[in-house]
Amino acid sequence: MLDEKEGGDVVVWGIPVITADNGRRVWPDEIKAMAVKKIEAGTKIVTVAKEIGANESLVAKWARAELPELPRRGRPQGKAASQGKSPQFVEVMVPSEPARQAKQKGAADAAACQIRIGDAEISLRGDFPAEQLAEILRAVRASQ
Repeated sequence: MLDEKEGGDVVVWGIPVITADNGRRVWPDEIKAMAVKKIEAGTKIVTVAKEIGANESLVAKWARAELPELPRRGRPQGKAASQGKSPQFVEVMVPSEPARQAKQKGAADAAACQIRIGDAEISLRGDFPAEQLAEILRAVRASQ
């Protein structure tokens, strides 16, 4: 519970928290220990942080310092994480000859690239020769 006093100081859980000249709160060890106990009992870090008016990452830092087994956000959880095991590797077998893929009907005819320069539009297949494309672009630019 957060009660504000004059000068920026606050009272949290009946304990005064002083605000330093730079505007940051100086959190007593007693409040840090109480916050960690609440988290250890199952209260979410964000809930404790909101209750005392502290930044969530600061409260998480206090908790991780006392509870190293506390999972970090975005880290893998579950059996492997709880046992401290690293991910395992699996052998991948690559066929000696690549499998042929049938092209979809019309895929070769579909435009792979469309270019607009001014009011001119060019649609090209993916296998169009780059040298010829460069010549066409020079001609279109020269005509404008």
